[in-house]
Amino acid sequence: MKKLITIMSLALITNIAIASSEINVGFKSKLIEQGALTGTNLVTAGASAQLGSFGLAVDTFSSFKDNAGILKSNSGIFKRVDLTAGYKFTSTLADVTVGGVYANASKSFALGGVKSNVLPFIKVGGKVFASLPWHVKALMDDKNNNTNVEGNLELPFPVGLGKLKVVPSVGVGFNSKSADVFAVRHNDKYFAGGLGLSHPSPIGTLRGDVFVASTGFSLDAKKSYGYNVGVSHAF
Repeated sequence: MKKLITIMSLALITNIAIASSEINVGFKSKLIEQGALTGTNLVTAGASAQLGSFGLAVDTFSSFKDNAGILKSNSGIFKRVDLTAGYKFTSTLADVTVGGVYANASKSFALGGVKSNVLPFIKVGGKVFASLPWHVKALMDDKNNNTNVEGNLELPFPVGLGKLKVVPSVGVGFNSKSADVFAVRHNDKYFAGGLGLSHPSPIGTLRGDVFVASTGFSLDAKKSYGYNVGVSHAF
């Protein structure tokens, strides 16, 4: 991990021009990480910046209300802060990002048994037919003895009502069967599907979506339903 941080520091020095930046605020009815439910009713806020090939992001999670048995603390702001850094290698076929997430950087308490950790990752992504975003992301959670791999495909298309877009998405994920956290180990394979709407506005892009995450396709498979709403503004 020290080598990774060193490489990122050198990349930051050599890429000083900010190519893009974004801020966002929103609300998550359910937060699902590595296939496990780790929080409910969360107000989110974040910011990101792309400096050449180097990207930095901060994401905050504030509990809207106390959820006994899920959130391991009282309600309040900034109950969790995640820091993400990555370096992107671009090509005509796909982009590859190597980086790490400092999960729960501001607190020592854990959400839903998923411990605070530095999580190295590699993400490969691009667009099918130059219009359909996709990515595959592998994340190493050494503290919880888990390797998580997720893949996602979005199919955004206009609906003929101004600039309104409908954004269906599908995803699949895999966890190690030897993971220490039961909720993660139990969901060694999981699936997700969602349907979202996006529309530009004077204050930024408005987004909303509903989703379902499931451990399988059978009637007795464990399912979790939720929704997200938010607004983001790019600079």
